[in-house]
Amino acid sequence: MVPYLFLLAYLVVLFASLWKLFQKAGKPAWAAFVPVYNIIVWLKISGKPWWWVVLFAVPGVNLLMFIIMNVNISIVLGERSF
Repeated sequence: MVPYLFLLAYLVVLFASLWKLFQKAGKPAWAAFVPVYNIIVWLKISGKPWWWVVLFAVPGVNLLMFIIMNVNISIVLGERSF
């Protein structure tokens, strides 16, 4: 039961973060809840090509992609990461 609570808490934080990110970027906030579409919108915000969605499906590479995307989003939205 405890792992499911952690998973639920993770998903709540994830969707709330995507909601705020999409609002700040001027994209529809409901897109945060659509599974593959939210990654496509996330790629559009950061200026990356749509075919990078395939890289998110490769185990191991997807972790690197999430790091790259978070850095790119902070650069595009003008936030400093340090």
